[in-house]
Amino acid sequence: MTVISPKGYSFVYSPAIHSDAHVQGWKKLVDAVHAKSAVIYLHLWHVERGTGVGLANGHPPGAALNHVIGTSFEVPHALTVDEIENHVKAAQNADESRI
Repeated sequence: MTVISPKGYSFVYSPAIHSDAHVQGWKKLVDAVHAKSAVIYLHLWHVERGTGVGLANGHPPGAALNHVIGTSFEVPHALTVDEIENHVKAAQNADESRI
């Protein structure tokens, strides 16, 4: 799964696609895979309620609903328009990376 936002991490060292540096790195990988006539894909991912400040680079979790998962996670805030637009940008980054 490929993290789409600095706020969307749930695991340390997850692959990501939310910066220009990520896009350039993915392009290199995708070109190498395609050069071998192979295919590659990525799964755009935002963990929403399944993260916390400690995993999400200091950001509180955001989700479509402000319901918490279990007892070990923080109550998320409703995603803002800017956060939703960042999700769209991640999809555009994946497209730019030719994935």
